Amino acid sequence: MWTQHWPLSELRDVERAARKIIVENGGKHPASLTSLLYLPREKGGRGLRSVEQEYKITKIKSLLKLYQNPDQTVEAVREFEEHAMASGHQSLDCIKYICRYCLQCIQIFGAPPPSATIFSEPPLRVSKNFRSPPSISSSSPLVILNELSLSITSCFAWLKGWATCPTHTVVGVYELYEQLLPTKLYTKEKTQTSTDGEVLCRLCGKVAESVAHVLAGCSSLAQTKYLYRHNAALKILFFELLREHGLMEEVPPWYSPVMPKPA
Repeated sequence: MWTQHWPLSELRDVERAARKIIVENGGKHPASLTSLLYLPREKGGRGLRSVEQEYKITKIKSLLKLYQNPDQTVEAVREFEEHAMASGHQSLDCIKYICRYCLQCIQIFGAPPPSATIFSEPPLRVSKNFRSPPSISSSSPLVILNELSLSITSCFAWLKGWATCPTHTVVGVYELYEQLLPTKLYTKEKTQTSTDGEVLCRLCGKVAESVAHVLAGCSSLAQTKYLYRHNAALKILFFELLREHGLMEEVPPWYSPVMPKPA
């Protein structure tokens, strides 16, 4: 309805303000990809709903209902809306959203959506300023997982299943995914805030201090943190084997601090 028109610039301001609040409260790294906030959790995103997108969907649904309903009262409302549009009001502005949606469906699936063929009046006209949806950055975790031929659904199953996961845990994992940890290599090459330009690891002093090196390549962590991580991962299989052979009745959760003890 033209009385429900909301300028998109104001909606985008609302979204920017919401993202700023999320960053200020530790819910997102300042340099993290914004697009990951709006992806579903099972796809590796945070599941944030876009205000602009919800507004457009609502407008499209209203137009579909307006043109599909044969009721005479609804027909009168439709005529009123068309008259309002002719008078200069932003009544049926969702038509351009449908045009863009149809073009995106054609680009991705090779065919328009079924509901795109129901309109006879007003005609669907493609905006000259239409641009195809932006591509995902090459540094995105989704691109990296595709290159490694890994299952996105399996890799992010924990994010969907663990609904009460603390925010700082999710943010920390995403900083690992996107390699945003403040390592020496990151501060020198990415943020360029390094004062001395030194990139060697602060623990072993042998190799450049990167996320990959800290996670699995530092000799100073081999007998401490790496060993603990190794045992914590294998204890799950160990407890399952004990239960399978009748030596345990219940397997402790994976996050339990309980560790196997030598007999």
